[in-house]
Amino acid sequence: MLGHTLLFHYADELQRVAPFRDVLKGGQTAVGDLVFNIAIRIATRLPEIGVNIFFVISGYLITSLLLEEERTRGVVSIKAFYVRRMFRILPAFWVYLLTIFALRTAGVLEAPAGAFVRSAFFMCNIPDACDAWFLAHTWSLSFEEQFYLVWPFAFVALGARRGHGLVALLLALTLASFWFRAATSFALIACGALYAVSARARAWVAVPVAWHGVPVAALLLVAAPFFASAPAILMALDVARPVLTSILFFGSLAGVGPFVSALNSTLAARLGLASYSIYLWQQISTGDPKLFHGGAPPIVIFVAPALASYFLIEKPFIRIGHRLSARILARTPPR
Repeated sequence: MLGHTLLFHYADELQRVAPFRDVLKGGQTAVGDLVFNIAIRIATRLPEIGVNIFFVISGYLITSLLLEEERTRGVVSIKAFYVRRMFRILPAFWVYLLTIFALRTAGVLEAPAGAFVRSAFFMCNIPDACDAWFLAHTWSLSFEEQFYLVWPFAFVALGARRGHGLVALLLALTLASFWFRAATSFALIACGALYAVSARARAWVAVPVAWHGVPVAALLLVAAPFFASAPAILMALDVARPVLTSILFFGSLAGVGPFVSALNSTLAARLGLASYSIYLWQQISTGDPKLFHGGAPPIVIFVAPALASYFLIEKPFIRIGHRLSARILARTPPR
């Protein structure tokens, strides 16, 4: 979940840069001003690209685990899946929510009471549902959990036809994204799932990857801020996000393109382990100082609770979830 980066929280400020027509006015533009303008526009896109990649990774990994269980046991236990999922997501999430609620009750920070309920039920992806800075970032978690309320059942029910089902879902979500931007987030998760289940989908992605499609996909993904006055192009780029993100990530995963080293770096691997706790806790260090009574904490303050969450909550409860899941699987004979 590190796609939801700290830079995202400063995007509104970063986007307040002069339009190109103003920068270029008079023909006396300083090279430094132009480079800064371009760099800021690209920077505002990076956090969203990170979140998009996270959605694709999530769909791919969860579906790959379901496929592995089906391959080794001949059957998927939905009950075991949800036990693992609950112990993976809920304990760290509830500790974060309770901490923010306690800080609110103590008068340390501000957050509307109703936002806690909506966040707890994974409803923060509904417009204006979580009007609280310290909970608003859970919109991405809401998309993920809503998708996984349905996907395991569909995975089992569709059987060998699940690839066709995902293609139909992606077509429907692509059409819906012309009116509802939120549909694209679900489409990103579905793209990851489709890549996992379908050899044909993997072949489709391999074609543009082979033709240097990874850097092209990256350029198109950062291009939106340069077309603010062209709504048709903006819409096309937004609708294409799931496909472009899949080319970028899976191409890099296959060892193609300029981002392979970053993807395979030791730092990325280590951060990835604690990414969920970092995702939850970074929000307390990036809010408007006005939301705190006595001033905002330093940006590094989230590191300690994030690491404590990972080692003391995440890892132990994940182990418990796997043990309970194993007991359920032991009572479910393989086919």
